[in-house]
Amino acid sequence: MDGARTVVPRGARGPEAGSEDHASARAARSCMVAGAVGPLARARAAASGRALHLPRDRHGGREAMSAPLHVLAVNFRDPAHPDAGGAELHLEHVLLEAVRRGHRVTWLAAGFPGGAPESEHRGMRIVRRGTWWSFGALVPGVMRREFSAPPPDLVIEDINKIPCFTPWWTKARVAVIVPHLFGSTAFREAPLPIALVVVTLEALIPSAYRRSRFVAISESTQADLARRGIPPARVAVVHCGLDHASYRPDPAVGKSERPTILYIGRVRRYKGVDWVMRALPGVLARVPGARLVVVGDGPHLPALRRAADHLGVGQAVEFAGFLPPAEKLRRLREAWLLVQPSPKEGWGLTVVEAGACG
Repeated sequence: MDGARTVVPRGARGPEAGSEDHASARAARSCMVAGAVGPLARARAAASGRALHLPRDRHGGREAMSAPLHVLAVNFRDPAHPDAGGAELHLEHVLLEAVRRGHRVTWLAAGFPGGAPESEHRGMRIVRRGTWWSFGALVPGVMRREFSAPPPDLVIEDINKIPCFTPWWTKARVAVIVPHLFGSTAFREAPLPIALVVVTLEALIPSAYRRSRFVAISESTQADLARRGIPPARVAVVHCGLDHASYRPDPAVGKSERPTILYIGRVRRYKGVDWVMRALPGVLARVPGARLVVVGDGPHLPALRRAADHLGVGQAVEFAGFLPPAEKLRRLREAWLLVQPSPKEGWGLTVVEAGACG
């Protein structure tokens, strides 16, 4: 299963992989998307910190701490992972707020080819263990061996793939970030045995995290958690922030001459881009000059290309692949309409980005 992903070249994920150009592209995107300097994004990260009970006291109008705390984040991917996306970007900036307050932050994630077992990223220690497929099974042992004497002051688990059930493996307080849960959409993306595992593990969340507090990125995710038996009082909704210094209308960039429908994100089956493709013949019957632009890559891309040819709309579809930040901004400003067809997305960052770009 996969989480939300904005388009970043594989080599741009970190120093372990990629060229200088790709590293520069990723650095530019990090500032643009998450608002390292954006006041709204920082406010959203601070709100997430408060919801997760990152301790803070004020004295004389300035933040102060009696002692720095150790915050351990658990997520399948870290920012340097080749497939890191929106979920990792969101968690990164929540943790950067903790770093800014002077806390010690460790990010536990799965390893990947070319990724060092340990590294440093923007003041955070990155610890990589296992692989994508073995990470969930290794988390109990890693937490007991490496993070129990002493345990961290707070564990933040980001459930955007499958839960790791961290409350079972630590004496520390556990807070949970949930972009969205898969539910029945797992059967659209994964083979039946894997989908059944995902749904079964998600069903255990209410009991496994019964003493934890949650942060959801949208009211729809909060409602999903409530339907699963997690009281809304334990779920704080903190919407995603944005750097409006970058994501804003540009008077020099007008709408495209052809009516353009834009999709930006990871190209996986559960993202629903094929539904947009099936609707395109009807759109073209009413708006003959319309076109669909798919920005991003992923394993479902070949199937989408075949679908475009089969439906006879190949000439009206552009598969743009990865785009550097400046080009992505231009596409957002030129597009007439952004589509977000995924049935379970929580609240995709591209929706906010498109709205800000006009």
